[in-house]
Amino acid sequence: MKSARTIRTAIRRIKQFKPTTEGGFMSAGVPLKRTALGVGVFRESFKAVDLPLVVKFPLCDGPLSKNPDYHESKWHTTTEVKRIARLSKFPFMRKYLPKIYYHDRKSGVLVMHWYDGFNDDFTRYCSLGNMTADLMYRLTGVKTIDIHDENTRTSNPRKGEKGRTILIDIGY
Repeated sequence: MKSARTIRTAIRRIKQFKPTTEGGFMSAGVPLKRTALGVGVFRESFKAVDLPLVVKFPLCDGPLSKNPDYHESKWHTTTEVKRIARLSKFPFMRKYLPKIYYHDRKSGVLVMHWYDGFNDDFTRYCSLGNMTADLMYRLTGVKTIDIHDENTRTSNPRKGEKGRTILIDIGY
């Protein structure tokens, strides 16, 4: 099948054919790059060729056998989709959430929009600071624009605890 040239066409084909493997996506006309974007505990991600789409496949929970178990990985994906849906009910949160185009609960396949990574740590920290400042304003009405790595520290964690982020300078 000829490759999809638009997101709309690709998602229509994915919904129609319900692919569950890389080969299935190829057959549906939505080829994936051969190299995985990344592998986590629960999923393996691939980018679509020539389209800003990411496909996440569940990973087997235990040793591969005749009956591999994908239950935890599917549950993880479904939980993520539900959380994104719940958070998107708050209009101010929508700009921080990924666009989900397709989720098949049965197979655990998830298709979402591709977003570029940060070029460096400084940009990442500034972006997280801007998001934190925006959410603080939405929740408290207090504006601040100076949340970045130099103005944050960690509390002294007790044994077995993680430290909390402390904002040590929010003068602006």
